[in-house]
Amino acid sequence: MRTTRFHVLTLFPEMIVQGLSPSVIGRACEKNIISLNAVNIRDYSTDRHGKTDDYPYGGGAGMLMQAQPVYDAHKAVTGGKKIRTIYVTPQGIPFTQAKAEELAKEGISVEVLDLRTLVPLDWDAIVKSVSKTHNAIVISEEVKRGSYAAEISAQIAEELFDELDAPVERVCGLNIVSPFSPTLEDENFPHPADIVKAVKRVLNR
Repeated sequence: MRTTRFHVLTLFPEMIVQGLSPSVIGRACEKNIISLNAVNIRDYSTDRHGKTDDYPYGGGAGMLMQAQPVYDAHKAVTGGKKIRTIYVTPQGIPFTQAKAEELAKEGISVEVLDLRTLVPLDWDAIVKSVSKTHNAIVISEEVKRGSYAAEISAQIAEELFDELDAPVERVCGLNIVSPFSPTLEDENFPHPADIVKAVKRVLNR
């Protein structure tokens, strides 16, 4: 049986290993069904103190991850080869195992690009991804009209038109004021099923 290898790039490798060891994933590792390699991003920081975070461009509240240590860690793990990479974030829309399996059964592979900042916009990363996949789906919890999702979609359509095999899709919240009720709020935001439908529309499946 072929062992499927997973590399997790994280600031807390011990938490990943210890947290997953008693789980189904841990049992799969014991049976050599999968292998799990937790990579410490700090090991690739050029800062002598292993610093990996930074302040947002232009100031303001919050912190963000520096691109350099993440990029170097990813490059070291992949050896420069093109492998499936999923960039996860604590915010946004959950993408469940069931949805991943649904796409995998149909032979659909996706590339996930999580833009850490919008100003400045990592346009080079967008160009590289679209040039590789020839499709683009912009996912955001914000409204569809007059949003960053709309702006990025327009820029892709204008500047990368020749690279696209299909129109740019947007998976966004409804064009309404976000409801206060948790139930209505949940209905307002996009869900994994909406992402799957968008992928199939783009690929004409």
